[in-house]
Amino acid sequence: MYYWLEAEVAGGFGDGIDYRYDRTPRVLPPMCYEFQGWDGGCIVTTSPVWIASDRLVHELRAREMTGLEFAGKVVVTRDPQWAEMRPDVQLPEWEWIIPRGVEHQDDFWLKESVWLAVSERALALIQELGIGSGMEFPEDVYPDGPPRLDIPALRAEYRRRGLIRPSDTRATWTALSYTPRPQVDSVEQFDLTQHPEVAVPSRPSAKYEVSLPGEIEVDYYTDPAGRVQYVETVRGTIVVPNPVLDAPQPDVTYVVHPVDGRYAMVLRTDTQARLVEIVADPLAPAGTYGPGGHPFTALFGAWPGQVSPRALLESASGPATDGLTVLAQRLIDATNHGQRAAVRIRAFYADTSAVPSQLQVDWTADGQSASELFANT
Repeated sequence: MYYWLEAEVAGGFGDGIDYRYDRTPRVLPPMCYEFQGWDGGCIVTTSPVWIASDRLVHELRAREMTGLEFAGKVVVTRDPQWAEMRPDVQLPEWEWIIPRGVEHQDDFWLKESVWLAVSERALALIQELGIGSGMEFPEDVYPDGPPRLDIPALRAEYRRRGLIRPSDTRATWTALSYTPRPQVDSVEQFDLTQHPEVAVPSRPSAKYEVSLPGEIEVDYYTDPAGRVQYVETVRGTIVVPNPVLDAPQPDVTYVVHPVDGRYAMVLRTDTQARLVEIVADPLAPAGTYGPGGHPFTALFGAWPGQVSPRALLESASGPATDGLTVLAQRLIDATNHGQRAAVRIRAFYADTSAVPSQLQVDWTADGQSASELFANT
């Protein structure tokens, strides 16, 4: 029996990587990997490569696992923010592994150069040494490849494994240092999966952990006056939108996680419940957010179940739209090529208008930083 292995995504390509998407192979040695976090997995990935801990490599060789090329030691660096937040975490040595096995014959093989398949004995070894935040799915259940992260079944599986509670997920440390969770005096839990119409009380300086239908989890934090000031939750999907984010409240900070908890985004509303700020630091590869979840998508009003239910751009074409489309593609290309990128989008409104008159975008990609102001006409 074989399984699809979605290995832990612990970072991306580091400085010095020789990567080009328009050649074969895309990556040349040495492999350079920068850790942004690590949940203890003995095998981690960033598309389109996998690296294994020295202990896993030793066991793979000792047990004569087949279908892998051992392509050399990995040059490991750590993201400065991660190093600052977790200075005591010791990383093992890592080796680049390249799946080259024959389908349904070897212990490791690839389907369509994307999906990593492992045998039952290979999976048992990986689980023995630690899979971290990785996931596995039986091949016979998903013959065309593992399910995408935005389906309700996978959301339920994350919840079963204890990863879905927003306040417990391994959120982007930068995002949570940018907007630390408020201090509270009490914590209460409400299961509204069967009765979503029930009102949650609003006591001062409290945290409310609320479960909604569709495996939607929301943590509300109130200020000393009992007003909701901070909301932490998971992003919705096209199939199961997050109702909390589809109707944003005024003057609230939202921290929105993809289903697996990594790459949180920070969003803020003003006193009229208009979106005034989006921060993604670091910016994840485009596919990580799932359909409709990329930070730039909010500008175009195509973000089901997220903080911005309406478009921020004045029109579907024009200087602002065209310029932002080009910038968004540049940052997407950077993250897809393993480069670190971050973005902060601020919206400025005239009087009570529902559409901002200007958009300020501060961005970083591949060591370059810039700030651009777009007139929203």
